[in-house]
Amino acid sequence: MIKLIFVTLLLVIGMTGQGNAAPLVGLAFGSAFASTLPGILLGLAANVGASYLLNQVLGGQGAAANDNQDPAQVSFGERVARGGQIGRKRLGGHFVHYNEFDDAKKAQHVYVLADQWCDDLESVYVNGRQYDLIEVAGPYANNEARRYQVADYGTLIDIRFHDGRPGQLADTELITQTPGWDADRKYTNQCYVAVTLTSDKEKFNGRPDFKFVLRGARLYDPRKDTSVGGAGTHRFDDPTTWEYSANPAVGAYHFSRGFYANGRRVLGAQLASADIEFETYITAMNVCDEQVQRPDGSWRNRYEVHMSWLDTDQPSSVLDRMCAAMGGRRGEKQGRIAIFAGKAKVPVLTITDGDLVLDAPVRYSPKRPGALLFSGIHGLYTHSTEFTPTPYAALEPPAFIAQDKRSVMQPSDLPDVQDAHQAYLLIKQQLFTARLQATAQLTLDIKDLMLEVNDWIVWESASSLRGTKTYEITATQLNWQTGRLQLSLQQIDATAYADDATAAQVIEAPRPRPLSSYQKDVFGFGVSAVALSGANGENLPALKFVYNPIVDPAIRGLKIEYRVLADTKLFKATDTSIGDGEFYASDGIMPGLTYEARAVLDALPGREVNWTNWVPIDVPTGPMIVALQPGQVDYSHLAQDLGNVVGVLNATGAGSLSATLDYIINELERFASEVTGETVNAHVQRQLLQVKVGSALSQILTESTLRANGDTALADLLVIVSAEVDDAAAAILVEQTARADADGALAVSLNETIAAMGDAYAQGLFKIDAVANGGGTETTMTLKARASDGLGFVDTGLQIIAKSDGTSQIVLVAEETVIIDGNGDLLALFGGDGLINSAFIPSLTVSELSALSADLGDITAGNITLASGKFRLESVGRLVIAD
Repeated sequence: MIKLIFVTLLLVIGMTGQGNAAPLVGLAFGSAFASTLPGILLGLAANVGASYLLNQVLGGQGAAANDNQDPAQVSFGERVARGGQIGRKRLGGHFVHYNEFDDAKKAQHVYVLADQWCDDLESVYVNGRQYDLIEVAGPYANNEARRYQVADYGTLIDIRFHDGRPGQLADTELITQTPGWDADRKYTNQCYVAVTLTSDKEKFNGRPDFKFVLRGARLYDPRKDTSVGGAGTHRFDDPTTWEYSANPAVGAYHFSRGFYANGRRVLGAQLASADIEFETYITAMNVCDEQVQRPDGSWRNRYEVHMSWLDTDQPSSVLDRMCAAMGGRRGEKQGRIAIFAGKAKVPVLTITDGDLVLDAPVRYSPKRPGALLFSGIHGLYTHSTEFTPTPYAALEPPAFIAQDKRSVMQPSDLPDVQDAHQAYLLIKQQLFTARLQATAQLTLDIKDLMLEVNDWIVWESASSLRGTKTYEITATQLNWQTGRLQLSLQQIDATAYADDATAAQVIEAPRPRPLSSYQKDVFGFGVSAVALSGANGENLPALKFVYNPIVDPAIRGLKIEYRVLADTKLFKATDTSIGDGEFYASDGIMPGLTYEARAVLDALPGREVNWTNWVPIDVPTGPMIVALQPGQVDYSHLAQDLGNVVGVLNATGAGSLSATLDYIINELERFASEVTGETVNAHVQRQLLQVKVGSALSQILTESTLRANGDTALADLLVIVSAEVDDAAAAILVEQTARADADGALAVSLNETIAAMGDAYAQGLFKIDAVANGGGTETTMTLKARASDGLGFVDTGLQIIAKSDGTSQIVLVAEETVIIDGNGDLLALFGGDGLINSAFIPSLTVSELSALSADLGDITAGNITLASGKFRLESVGRLVIAD
């Protein structure tokens, strides 16, 4: 037997082949660095479409995920990466110097804030509290660009701001008061602050903690450069002409070109101008500068970015963060880097099915997988004055919940956005574009060569499935030899960019009062075993958690972990209603066990929080009680349960079989692809994973088969998992088949497991066959177990059959059949000799025997053994003492 199994396995494996793997491209910027290759210049990269889909489905999370450093934290030491900033940020800086002088009455602190020429300081935080800056009038004696004092501190805090401009000179006070500090310590092209602190016991208790709100880099704007077609005095090689800007597209252009000092790159991607699709950057800059009106009537730039980065970050991730702030994306166009800002567009072309190249394939998918669909978005942006992560108003239209029949919220943080109205427009774009699910790939004639990536077109299709929709071109590929232009399309609509924000949705949270202390621990935490009671007397074991109610606005909830005492498997829950100080959990709670739990605050990012100790419950959890009174033996509920099952099968509401089938069909539609212009006969994909060491062999084979023609559709999946050492072997085979043709439909699910040693083996099988055709429908479920010593075998099994003609069967094959109750007590034993041994049923009285005799009905004559003796059924309805 074992030889037959593994010979078959090897034959199947022998049919597998190796396929060609597509090369991985674009680890940083894709093929843009290879733009000198003639082949690149003829085609437009297809990876634009992939990045577009990810940005829409994931809501820009990929871009924000690379901002893993916290710029508000102070860094120390020598090995600190260079960093840049665009827009306004609160920074801790790189602490590079400390010195005391004047008999320790004064101290000097130096913080490097950015490796760029930056604009100015806006404010300062001292020990966590924000203060305004009071500018000291010049001229300045220490080569600083500007000098400030701090409100409420007067001359006790003196801040000298060096902006990092070319030719920057050293701070003369540092030279005068610090031994070894000389005029060569200029921190050229680095923005830094020198703070002189005068001791005051009433104001300071030790060295204060500083954070600085910095207006970041001065940037080159090509729209202000007459040498490249703009209007103004900006020049890329002359930093004195640059200006402060928070325009994300301006920042993206300067970053793409790079930041330089004395001809050497300091920050940025260092792309040549030939590697940049200039026009897309200019278009994006203009979109970002467009004026949009908030609900309160004030005006703002459509998109701004406020971000910092390190030179160790991937250039692509930095660019993606800038693109995310303008609701856009990064791509490639004719082998050059391109960026696009999010804005509704006017379609440039309307096509019909008649415009498609007839002999080229047309691929169309109406929906995305349901797992990638969400009904709402929530997350954080950065408060414009507090510079702390702040929740924006979550967006979840009721219509989307009704369409999906569920609520799924997608998290999407916008750390580089500091305007609540901008945050609203961005999350609306993310949500609405993600729900525009249709994608297509088609081919047009060369006459439509003017179409470009990011253009909008309208496709008026005669197909009822496709209909008329607006699409954005996400990728193009031109074949000069055939004169054909292939387009990749993603459904789009102007409603995604419509501004319908209400004042309540974009009001920025007011600045909270500074707290002298804040909560970081859970107080009064305890846990006990309880029972949740149902309407019919059922009890469900559960845990009740209690703690002191929480009123801190920076705490969003309470995270709880619980487990069986000293076990490793954790169950987790979160209580978001923290004002009442209690929470119940039943997930994973089993009766008669002792549990323990711990908790931690779910606070806004940046707050230090502590877990409680593990707290055990006093007594084990109670029993699970169903709707059956103690001592009652009543099986009438079985009929009710069966009625409930039948009701589910016949009903049409939520949870019914009909609703389940509708859901399955809907999910299949999400994956559906319509293919025209070609006939797909078959697609077979095989993969073999194999590890062999000596006589030990482990293998996994997967084979998927798809066939389709005008009459028949077939989908088949085969998985074989096997392990073998000498004459010991084990294998699992799983096969799923679905077939449909004009005569009917067939679905088969097979799961077979076998373990063998030599000629002896153990085998188990579970199979479901579902058939529907003109003769009716039939479902067969087969459960089978076999054990063999190599000479013979023993079988046991169960088969359940249901037919639409009204017949059904349950076939049981076994040497003995045992029936026990829920407590493990034996109720009946059916033996191979045909006797029913009911020795555990109490002795029957004469009257009970008479009643039993009357109730036997048409049972075939045979022997019945009772506690009071052996009886034989001689004829229908007659029970007599057996010989």
